[in-house]
Amino acid sequence: MTKSLKERISTLQKSIEEINELNDQGEDFDYSITIDNMNEALNIIKELLSKENKKKLNQQN
Repeated sequence: MTKSLKERISTLQKSIEEINELNDQGEDFDYSITIDNMNEALNIIKELLSKENKKKLNQQN
């Protein structure tokens, strides 16, 4: 079962907050998590843009 966009954004937000807290405390963290977060953010943006484009196409028809 795939997560909704809202769930994905919430999960991404929590992960970013955790990384920021670790960074603020001078703690080391796994940089692959940061890369995964960036990839997920890009995927969310692509999905939102795709949905917006579909809406515009439907309005034109």
